[in-house]
Amino acid sequence: MEAWATELLEVWTRNRDVIADTMLDATSNNPYLPVKYTREDLMQIFDGARAMMAEDLGGESSELRDTYMNSVVPGLVAGGQPLSAIAGQIVINAIQLQSVLIPAMSEKHRNQAATFFRNWYCRMCMDTVRIGLEQGAKV
Repeated sequence: MEAWATELLEVWTRNRDVIADTMLDATSNNPYLPVKYTREDLMQIFDGARAMMAEDLGGESSELRDTYMNSVVPGLVAGGQPLSAIAGQIVINAIQLQSVLIPAMSEKHRNQAATFFRNWYCRMCMDTVRIGLEQGAKV
């Protein structure tokens, strides 16, 4: 794993509580997100996202991501969650995470980490929307 990638994951681990608190504030004050999460829910969501990102950065299998895409996303759709709300949550997650993680990175690694991070979340959102549409999600 490259040095910038290792640093990104370390910064994520060190800032876990800050991330959860930042997200809790952002989501609880957003009238456009129908699902309101607890701090514990958010910790679990971001631990899972970090694990999927670590898997991707390490060049390992995509088992965690595949499991998420093939079970969690269809489960959200089957539970009646609107696709627009799922995509909105992914976008706000990315924005809030980036606002905490990237400024905490060393200047040397900041640009590489930011580029990877944006691209990773863009792909996550695109794949989620694709799967949601395939599952017949309501918008």
